[in-house]
This record gives sequence, structure tokens and C-alpha cells, in this order.
Amino acid sequence: INADGSIVHEGDNGEQVTIGFGTGDITGEFAKDTVCFGKGQTKDEVLRLKKEQQHQEEIAALIKQESLRIHDYQETQMSSSDGMEVVADHSPMCMEMNMIVAIEMSTVPFKTFKFDGILGLSLDGLAMNRNFSTFDMLVRNGLARRPHFGVFLTDSEDLEPSQVAFGGADPQRMLEPITWSKVYRPDLGYWVVPITAVRVDGVELDVCKDGTCRGVVDTGTSHLGVPGPYDKELANMLKVDAGDLLDCRLAKSPKLEIDLDGGKTIELFASSYMRRLPLREGVSVSSEKGVTLDDKDTKKNAKTEVPFERPGYVQLKFGSSSTEMKCIRPKDPVQCLPEAANRRDDIYGDKFHVHVQGENVCVNRTDIPGGWGMDLTFHCPEPWVVEKEGKVEPGMEAIYLAELEIEEERCYNTFAELTCPNTREFTVRSADHKKVCVTRKYLPVGKASDVLRCKVAIDETLVGLEEVVIGPQESQEDGPLKCVTPAKPVTCEKDAGNRRKDNFPDSFEIFSQKDQICAKRMDGGQSSWALNLIIFCRPQLPEAEETR
Repeated sequence: INADGSIVHEGDNGEQVTIGFGTGDITGEFAKDTVCFGKGQTKDEVLRLKKEQQHQEEIAALIKQESLRIHDYQETQMSSSDGMEVVADHSPMCMEMNMIVAIEMSTVPFKTFKFDGILGLSLDGLAMNRNFSTFDMLVRNGLARRPHFGVFLTDSEDLEPSQVAFGGADPQRMLEPITWSKVYRPDLGYWVVPITAVRVDGVELDVCKDGTCRGVVDTGTSHLGVPGPYDKELANMLKVDAGDLLDCRLAKSPKLEIDLDGGKTIELFASSYMRRLPLREGVSVSSEKGVTLDDKDTKKNAKTEVPFERPGYVQLKFGSSSTEMKCIRPKDPVQCLPEAANRRDDIYGDKFHVHVQGENVCVNRTDIPGGWGMDLTFHCPEPWVVEKEGKVEPGMEAIYLAELEIEEERCYNTFAELTCPNTREFTVRSADHKKVCVTRKYLPVGKASDVLRCKVAIDETLVGLEEVVIGPQESQEDGPLKCVTPAKPVTCEKDAGNRRKDNFPDSFEIFSQKDQICAKRMDGGQSSWALNLIIFCRPQLPEAEETR
């Protein structure tokens, strides 16, 4: 199927999507199938789980340096807030739903994983759409009694398996009554909760005293992400000498407390935050800078992504593709022009057409058949910016300036080289490649302008010429030669293939052969080429009819 649920017929290319998971990513296609959850348990299995649960309590109590206390509320049944008896139901439940089937996976980290799939439990903001959300589908189909789920995780060495409970929390897994914390910005799709304080053995850290701390509850990680530079402070406070211990989780170490909004305090002991094996002196497995961004003043030699400075524009990352069409679902609604994917600032000549399918933005390669190897990234405006910029005439570009104050200069990325005249309200200067800087010098009475309209600069060397796409030559068997038939009859200069603006060293000789235009690679050593070769040629004038 496609992302919107439409059927992909035999012989057609289905839509694809690329999803990032930490340090890796997966490219997949969409499918619909019947998915079943749950596992029936025998009486022996229930007794074994109870026995193992008691054993785990004993270990946990020893690690916490506490005396063992048998809790009366750890039964298979539990009273809910309304007095009704709650019993965990382990019977299977099945439903038809959409899923993403992986066709390409990065080596890191997926090569080391032993599981067969990933169960996404994000909020709607991170799901392809509601039909791809397992939890939403369970609730809508009446299979989850309440719009709640609970997660119980164990280490791989435990005999007891991990568990996800839909429709509530399994009372067998609970050590205390449930408390609730409000989710911050649920539209982002993450389970983000406010953190009011962090303490180590009762000593409060400065990191959350300003009231801006938030944390993402993530079952896919085994680490604590701490903002720099507080990560080093926290690591030093929790670090203890291993001595003769072979398992650091048994160490007598400080208690870490995290206070959440809503009154819940998470208590973590060595068994939760220590790695198993001790480290040699001077060895660290943590991030060098914590959860933060590179400081551009101190990391001058680091390769960082230059921000795209254009208010209201969203970056869309499509990556590479093995097929000529690929779709993604942006986090925020966007309104892309059909040629948006061709307004890039890279060295490649690949051409695309952008269109919308449901909640997804899709690109089709149009210059040659097949997929692409480049890391396709481009920007599209949010709908409110399109409304602000208004109708844009051909050969012009409109730039929404946001709230530009008097005497304030702000620079904006553009999609082309522009000619922007000074106006009564603004002084404009050209900055770097495809960037203009604007200063408001006057604020008129009434409504001030917040849009600058500039003329797209014309490359005089290409005026009157026709574009001819020769493309890559990937077959060694055909030799260093490739011929195409142009849409219109043209005459090409011999060195037209060497007037490119990319940084590739490939050198070509261009010539005509009957009705075709041919390119021959001349730099030697390679008979094929991977770049998308595009040249510009003069159109042939029609022959004048003989006069009678």
C-alpha cells in the first residue's frame, strides 16, 4: 500500500519512507497486515513468574541496602480508584493495521540487534498517520479498555520477559500507585515531561533550578541524557571505586532522584544507572559534551550544519532512494511548490517534482528514470508563511522578514541569486552566496511592510540555450560514451560538458551523431561516470522555406 492506504498495483512503484533511530536509519515500504498482541499464560507460567518476581524483589532490596519487605498489593488483582477489581488480561488480541516493512537498514546499530521489529508508541506527532499508530488503532478498535499503556522492562539476562500492557498497567508489575505527569508539547510526538529538580544523595544540582528542565521518557535507550556541562558534574557525583567488584550494579553508590511535575520522584540506584563492567582509570563511555550542540566559537574545526535562515521554512530530509519516488511525513504542515526540490544549493543536477499525497510530501525524479544517490534535502514554507508572502510573480522571490525592528539588520537565505533594490523602508545588501541582509530604516505610520520582493538574477551565459540532460553512465560495458535524443534539435559546443559549476574532475567531449547528442569521457582511467551530466546548447533554427 501507499502511506494513505491506497493499493499499489503490480508493476507500480510504491511509496517509501526513511525513519531515523538514534545513530541509524531505516528505509521501508508500507504494508497492511493482521497484527496480534498478547500471550496466553498457563498456571505453571503464572506461578513461575510470581516466584521470579519475589526473587527479583530480594535482589533489589539487597542492592538498595534495604530490608526485604513483602508488599501485600503485589497480587494478580488490584483495586482501581473506583473500587472495581482490575485483572490483567493475557489473551491475544488481533487487528488489521498499517506498518512499515524495512527494505534498507544502516549497519549501525541494527546489525547488532536480535529482535525482528520496532513497536512505536509515540504520540501522533511522530506517527506516519493514525493508521500506523499501534496504540491509536487498539483504542479505536475497542481492544484497549482505556487509552493507557504500561511498559515493564527487564535486562536480557533476566528470566522474566519484558512486557507492554495496553488499556492500562498490569497490576502484577506495579510497586506503588500510579501518579501522572503532564506531557509538554504533545504535538512534538515525544513523551516529554517537566523535571523540577535533580538530586544526588539529597544534594540538588543547579541544572534544573531555572525551571526549564524537561526529559524525554524513552524505552529505546539505556542511558541518561544530561545537558552539558552538567553531565560531567553528575558523573563525578555518581562515580565510585569498583574495588574488587566485577559488577558495578552491586556497588554502594549515591541515590539519584529526579522530581517530575505532578509530585512523582524517580529514585535510581546503581542497578539502574551503572554499567555492568568496571572501567579502567581514564576511560569513559559517555558523550564528550553531554546533550548539547557544538559551540561554534570553540569548535571552529568541527563540521557543523549551517542553519537555513528563513522564517517559517521547514527542512525536509529525503535522503537517497533506490526508486524514482519517495515520500516522507513532515513534522509540521508545509506547502511546497512543485519545483521546491530543485531549489537546492548543492553540486548535483538531479531534477524532481514535488507533490502531496495525504499527509505526506513526495518527490519524483524527472530528469532520468530511477532513484538517486544524493542526500536530498530542501526547504518548504509553512502555510502561514505562504499567506504572508502572497502571490509571487514569475522571475521574482518574496522574503518574509518577520518582525524586523528599526535599525536592526537580519540576514536571510534565498533560493536564487537576487537583485534587491533599496526601498523607503529597507536597506538591502548582498551577503554570502544566495543570502541577503536587510535593515529596516523607517517604520511607516499604520501597517509596516513585512515582505521584501526581489528579482531573480539571470545567468546571461544561459540565455537562449536549451538544457540537455545526458545523465550518468554507469555501465562499464558501453564504454566512455553516452548518447541521448534532445527534446528539440540543438547544436552543442565541443566543451559544453566542461562548463559545469560542480567540483567533479570529470572531463567530456560533446558531439552530435545523427539526431543524438553524445558525451565521451576524456580524462582517462574511467569509462563510466556517476554525476548527472547536464549541458546547455543552442537551439537549431528551422530552415527557411524556398521562395517561389
